[in-house]
Amino acid sequence: MLHAIGPDGLKFNVDFHGNAGITGESEDRASLVLLATEARGLILDRMKGGMPQRRNILYAIAIISFFVGYLIFQQYQITYANRYDAAQAAQGNRITAAYQRQETAATVPTQALLSQAIKALSKHDLSAEMAVLLQQQIQQWRQEIISNEEPIVPTSDPPSWSTSYLLVVTVGFGTALAVASVVGYLVLPSNRSVFLIGDEKRRQERAKQLRANIKWVVIAGIAVSVISGFILSHLS
Repeated sequence: MLHAIGPDGLKFNVDFHGNAGITGESEDRASLVLLATEARGLILDRMKGGMPQRRNILYAIAIISFFVGYLIFQQYQITYANRYDAAQAAQGNRITAAYQRQETAATVPTQALLSQAIKALSKHDLSAEMAVLLQQQIQQWRQEIISNEEPIVPTSDPPSWSTSYLLVVTVGFGTALAVASVVGYLVLPSNRSVFLIGDEKRRQERAKQLRANIKWVVIAGIAVSVISGFILSHLS
């Protein structure tokens, strides 16, 4: 409790018990009201902290983080979808090429059949003529069988998550929330209150020490990641 006395029977008390309560009495009501108004304004001003732009800074960081997360994840979606389509196309090309090789292997060149037919007709060799006709018929049967067994090239769309607009917006909001929370807690914490009662000061000091420890852990983790990546890139 803060207690003050003054002229004209002024008695003024400020009780910090959960909330700040102001009581007073004086023969001069105007001076009492003025003192209460100034004390209330001082308490509200000092309780707000010394960084009035903190909220605006966090808003700006959140907006920037949203667009960064949005664009990075959208680019990842596009890259994954393109790779998926390329893999589907490559698989289709392999199946088509294998079918064409099989069809080519089963086909007797037409020029070779024609030469055999001319030679058989010129010699009036009935058995040779029958052999050419039989070979031609077998070739047609083979082509029909291969045509009936022509494979169907599988086609499918990329996974739904790789084309989902809602997901990329959600990732953007998640990135903004995470970055703003980390920055707000570690880099731009709310200023300490000037009105600390009981264990509040010790709790505030512990919170400050915890933020410092987390900050150093994050810095050490980033440093280890960068150094590890540098070493692995040179070893490979």
